Amino acid sequence: MSIRELEESVSKLCWAFAIRNVGIARDLIAYLCTKFTLDEVAAIALLTFERLVWLDAKACRWAMEHILPEEVKKQIDRLVGIHFYQQLLAVS
Repeated sequence: MSIRELEESVSKLCWAFAIRNVGIARDLIAYLCTKFTLDEVAAIALLTFERLVWLDAKACRWAMEHILPEEVKKQIDRLVGIHFYQQLLAVS
């Protein structure tokens, strides 16, 4: 994935979440799942939430609860868990 593809994907997903359009957001996530790996889609979602929380925190929570497929949520949990575990090891 190039930087340009990443930026475009995050921007599109962020605006789909911000306007709370279920159809567009689900279609976009389905498209991303066909184009990228599950790890990449989870990373795109994390970056989207990081950007969205500055625009509209309520939209961020709404998207987490209503839009993300369960497999993407599980992958985000796994990625975040690995990151925090690595940080704990680095501190020790």
